Amino acid sequence: MADLSLSREADLQLERQLKTLNKPAIKTFKTQEGDTIDCVDINKQPALDHPLLKNHKVQTVNVGMKKDVPYFGVDGRLEVWNLTVAKDQYSFTNMWIQNGPPDQLNVILAGWTVSPAINGDQLTRLFTFWTADGARTTGCYNQLCPGFVLTNCSITPNYPLLLTSTYEEQYDIKILIYQDQPTGNWWLVLSDDNVFVGYWPKELFNHLSGGAETVAWGGIAIAGKNGVSPPMGSGLLNLSFRSTCYIRNIQYVDTQNKFRNPDGALEQHLDRSTCYGLKDWKNCGRKEMYYCILFGGEGGRCGD
Repeated sequence: MADLSLSREADLQLERQLKTLNKPAIKTFKTQEGDTIDCVDINKQPALDHPLLKNHKVQTVNVGMKKDVPYFGVDGRLEVWNLTVAKDQYSFTNMWIQNGPPDQLNVILAGWTVSPAINGDQLTRLFTFWTADGARTTGCYNQLCPGFVLTNCSITPNYPLLLTSTYEEQYDIKILIYQDQPTGNWWLVLSDDNVFVGYWPKELFNHLSGGAETVAWGGIAIAGKNGVSPPMGSGLLNLSFRSTCYIRNIQYVDTQNKFRNPDGALEQHLDRSTCYGLKDWKNCGRKEMYYCILFGGEGGRCGD
């Protein structure tokens, strides 16, 4: 968990990214949640405007989890909450992979966020992020720049999550990021329903062709211009199962193409202990939740 300058740098590119999305739609429709979805030819979507993807052939969703075992990946069940954040604050619950030196850091993130700056509302939504150089000149959230290739016209990277947890009833979603070994592309899958949302082509990255050196689960909070950090997770610092955000059943894919539990090999990182908390609890008190962590907090003035 951290206040990441990586995401702040990416936010500065938001206006530039929005200008790339001027693509004519083949079909436009409204979802029951009120979102407007523009469908374009799959081979003419904004992702393919990236100069490195000039000759890229779109990979379809017939790649199966059982047949195309990933070389490396990360998954888990992320508890979903709705938070109240200021217009210029960002709060994320996510997992990520990364590789490369700091000035060429290749990063892929996925999870959920409440972010009016990105989405224009206070809804809890899916989100993705990528960069190939530590967000200096490349990368963006969702599809706000070319890069992420969408393969599902119904569920997009900023899809609204209307079922969220309460202190009486908890709700989570299962997310998988994995590398398709034959192509080298990195897929985003909502694996409860085996929904292949899309993928990050291998051509975007120069340090992720053979997997990632670091994987992580947790939260990111980005303060507003006034220095006040937003709530994270459930918004409470009380690190108990019923009141704090959890990520459970976390696994990684090893070099033998097998899903593995961390088995206590996690390193904890907590930037703002006065505002946020982290508990590596292994099963959160319930055998079926292994491996599990708790994290989050109220935010506030947490310092630089």
